[in-house]
Amino acid sequence: MKFADDTAVVGRIANNDESDYRQEVEHLEGWCRQNNLCINVKKTKEMIVDFRRGRHLPSPLYIGGTAVEVVSSFRYLGVHISDDLTWSKNTSCLIRKAHQHLYFLRRLRRAGLGSSVLTSFYRCVVESVLSSCIIVWHGSCSAAEKKALQRVVKAAQRTVGRTKVSAYYLASSCINCKFIRYFSSIASLLTTLTCTKVPFCWSDTTHQAFETLKTHFTTAPIPQFPGTEWQFAVEVDASSLRVGAVLSQHPTTDQKLLCFSQCLSP
Repeated sequence: MKFADDTAVVGRIANNDESDYRQEVEHLEGWCRQNNLCINVKKTKEMIVDFRRGRHLPSPLYIGGTAVEVVSSFRYLGVHISDDLTWSKNTSCLIRKAHQHLYFLRRLRRAGLGSSVLTSFYRCVVESVLSSCIIVWHGSCSAAEKKALQRVVKAAQRTVGRTKVSAYYLASSCINCKFIRYFSSIASLLTTLTCTKVPFCWSDTTHQAFETLKTHFTTAPIPQFPGTEWQFAVEVDASSLRVGAVLSQHPTTDQKLLCFSQCLSP
C-alpha cells in the first residue's frame, strides 16, 4: 500500500472516559507503522461534538508526539461537517461554487448555444454541485438554506430557459436513483413532458411510467444487513447524467444492502 486517504476514526466518550477513543487512535497509529505508512499530523484534524451545558475541552490528542489540531468544522469527502451538526457552512460553500459556475452558463447563452447544450452544461456543472451528497444534508437544512438553494436553481433555469426544478426535486431524484431500478429510464418519459419545445402528450406509455414510479414511491425499500448464507447481486444503471448501483441479496425478498449514485462530470 502506497498511501491511504480520507481515513476517519469516530469515538464516543461516555462519563468523561476517553480511554477507548485514545486506544483506537493508538491502534490506528500502530497499524500505519506496521504497514510502512506515516500519518501526516499537520493534515489530521480532531472535531469534538458536545452538546452538554457544562462543556469542557478534553486533553489534547497526540500522534507521534505532536498535538492534533481541534477544529469546529472540516471537509470530508466533499462535505463540510460542523461540530454543531448543522449544514450552514456546507450549504454556503455549495451555493458560492454554483454561482461561480452560473457565470460560464450565462457566457454560453450569450454565445448563442442552443437549449439542449445549455441544459447539459447546467446538469453537469451546476446541478452536479448542488446535488453533491445531497441526500446526506438536504433533509436537515434550515428553511432559509433551502430557499437559498432554490434561488440558485431558479437563476439557472431562467438562463437555460426550461421549466424550473426545485432543489427538493434534486434531493429526491438522487434518492430515487439509488432505490428504484432503472429510475432514469422511467423518469425520462415524464421529464420530457416539461420541455417547452415538445408537445404535451399523455400516452399510455407515459401513464404506465407514472404508475410505476407511484408504486415505487409508496413502497420504500429498507436496507438490510447482509447474510453469509445468501447470494449477493449487484444491479447497475446509467444515463448521460448519472450512474448508480444497488447491492442486494436474496432476490425473492429484494433486500437492499447498499446503494450508490454519482453525477457525471462533463
